[in-house]
Amino acid sequence: DVVGVVGYEDGELLADIHARARTATLTAAAKARPKWRSGVKHDCAKVLELRPSGGGLVNGFGESVDVEDEFLFPLQKSSDVAGGRGDGGKRVILTQRGISQSTTALETVAPQLWAYLQRHRALLDGRKSRIYRGRPRFSIFGVGDYTFAPWKVAISGLYKRLEFSLQGPVDGKPVVFDDTVYFLAFETRAEAELAHELLCSDAAREFLESFIFWDAKRPITAGLLQRLSLEKLEGERSIKRAPS
Repeated sequence: DVVGVVGYEDGELLADIHARARTATLTAAAKARPKWRSGVKHDCAKVLELRPSGGGLVNGFGESVDVEDEFLFPLQKSSDVAGGRGDGGKRVILTQRGISQSTTALETVAPQLWAYLQRHRALLDGRKSRIYRGRPRFSIFGVGDYTFAPWKVAISGLYKRLEFSLQGPVDGKPVVFDDTVYFLAFETRAEAELAHELLCSDAAREFLESFIFWDAKRPITAGLLQRLSLEKLEGERSIKRAPS
């Protein structure tokens, strides 16, 4: 394998300064769209993440769980995304559609779910992260309109490889990721397929790898991914494809 030449650019240490120079025109402007997101954070997997068993769903304690389907979504964790696995039947409970949304209405609109959350309130109320303080009870984070977009392009933040996964709806519901996954959200399949194709291109790989030190604990981050402009990448590809 060709080893990149380590060097500095504007005070930043790069893994390959020559690759960076070749792909510098693909750099995204500040606040470029689409925005890379991380998946849902809840810090209570044993309660909120469910797996298939005996024709139903069980939680991390092995308890059978029967709650309103409206609040259950297909779940892909980092290992699923990195392994290219399809729907394995895992589901996650989403108590909110936005981080500031009140959860008190669940008692009325989803009594089974509310009763389940109440049974496990000690664990949910005891979550140690400060982000839950002052928030509605049973809150989750990393949730918004983007969570419920039907099409997504995702990559694992735990595994040390640049492999992007195209994810569409499962049983009419959007796939949801855990908070170790980064993703772009799209309303249409065509948009997602184009983004996936661009991200899997040699130019995208060269751009991203110019920054990546693979021995770092978390070499792939949302900040790194956000540096690449898909718009500029598509534009350069169109120029190369244009007839001379």
